[in-house]
Amino acid sequence: NFASSWHGTHVAGIIAASTNNGQGIAGVAPNARIVPVRALGRCGGTSEDVADAIRWAAGVPVAGVPNNPNPARVLNLSLGGYGPCSSNEQSAVDAALARGAVVVVAAGNDATLASDFSPANCKGVVSVAASNLLGDLSSYSNFGGIVKLSAPGGDSGDLPGVLSTLNGGITLPAAPSYATYMGTSMAAPHVAGVVALMLSRDPDLTPGQVL
Repeated sequence: NFASSWHGTHVAGIIAASTNNGQGIAGVAPNARIVPVRALGRCGGTSEDVADAIRWAAGVPVAGVPNNPNPARVLNLSLGGYGPCSSNEQSAVDAALARGAVVVVAAGNDATLASDFSPANCKGVVSVAASNLLGDLSSYSNFGGIVKLSAPGGDSGDLPGVLSTLNGGITLPAAPSYATYMGTSMAAPHVAGVVALMLSRDPDLTPGQVL
């Protein structure tokens, strides 16, 4: 029964927080629509949960649940864990790509090779490292050949993090708020927002063309 970090709320704000309303922040793609998928809860989850979430978000049928009526064109996965990309995870990514969805994944926050962490090491995903205010690799960010690009993720010390939407509740929603977080979890939604802008300009772009 852990308190919520409102991690998903923070990530969603980076992607699509409303703008021109005199408060808070502006998302990268403020007119994009968010399909929130609870892949992990306060007590965590498994790679199988993540794989099912990837499929469902992209409009791929998942046994035991209704089909997604609003399949997403961009999937943001600000999550990950140590280990290889499992066959189930890769199958889910492949199914999403086949549906035309772009899969954006945080590279991880262990200051080591991103190739050791899934789903960032799955084939076909856009794995994103974090950069700081100076444009350098953030001190915590994973790195390596599988990383496709970096995006703002903040850093420690006197280098600020990323300000975004949050909530004042402990385990249930309460008053909306704002907070500064740092991580590749914050870098990935910057990229997902840009992909949303790309697809709004040209909806016919394939995942390969976006990449």
